[in-house]
Amino acid sequence: MNRARTGAVTIARVRGVALRVHPALLALALLDIFVAGRPAWWWGVMAGAVLLHEVGHALVARGCGLRVSAIELHLLGGRTEMWGTTSEQNLAAVALAGPAASALVGGALFGLGALLPGGAGEVTRFAAWLNLGWAAVNLLPFYPLDGGHVVRYLLAGALGPRDASAITLVSAALAAAVMMALSWRAGLWVLVAVGVYLLLLAYREWVRQGLPSFGSAWRRDRAARRRARFHVVRGDSSAAGE
Repeated sequence: MNRARTGAVTIARVRGVALRVHPALLALALLDIFVAGRPAWWWGVMAGAVLLHEVGHALVARGCGLRVSAIELHLLGGRTEMWGTTSEQNLAAVALAGPAASALVGGALFGLGALLPGGAGEVTRFAAWLNLGWAAVNLLPFYPLDGGHVVRYLLAGALGPRDASAITLVSAALAAAVMMALSWRAGLWVLVAVGVYLLLLAYREWVRQGLPSFGSAWRRDRAARRRARFHVVRGDSSAAGE
């Protein structure tokens, strides 16, 4: 089995697209099943919901001319690796495809659950709610969720990609900080850890895109103010000398 840079392991390939699972996700699932006693079907439904969501991204990405190399499942969901160049509008469509796929699957499962009796109907309705919830969460306008990518791509047309990325990442960091504060106060330590992880993701993306550090930006702004003040004073002095 091949291992990706993220540590995920390739378990299958479908039409040239690698399906990867992170070992941490597998370890958590096994512990939850064999130690905590959670039914195995619960994890199957979770993995299926995330996988179908990512398949939605992959199908639209290919339709927009992008190359899809892998779909990866990890602790906080999944991601689709894609390469190539296309328009910002197409990238926004790719980002929206995941929540759209989840919503369509959820709606179909609701209809199917109404027809199935007993436990099968309950499991199907649970899967329906899970897919709809996953679609709703991913539409929140914060990086790295799909809604955050959509906001960035739409802002890029008006502000340029760097400013759009900066606004999106700062908003995501603020949202993560608020979530951490509220979770800390409520004693929800898992969500505090998720907030820390989201902050790290935002910072890593900031560095990856070559955006300026806050310290350097502040120093440049201060230097610009000093230069502007110097020019104003020098102009006033020249005028007074005349």
